[in-house]
Amino acid sequence: MNEYEVFKLKWLADHGFTLKDAFIAAVNYSKGNVSLLLGDPEQSFDIWESERGFEGMIYPCEREWQDEWDDLDEPPQCIDLEII
Repeated sequence: MNEYEVFKLKWLADHGFTLKDAFIAAVNYSKGNVSLLLGDPEQSFDIWESERGFEGMIYPCEREWQDEWDDLDEPPQCIDLEII
């Protein structure tokens, strides 16, 4: 597991979400699109992350996270998405 994956797990916990919450939200989002529901689960989750999240709230994508925190020795545990 890389640093970004750890960041995403900490972000979920810091915002009061569990892995189960993320799974249920992604499945519910996929129910509205049969091709997502029947397609590759990893791709369906990636689409949920980028298009929906938790009512529009989700951690930054890896590229944005890396760009924002490249100069820091330790990336922050969580960031406020309102400032991005």
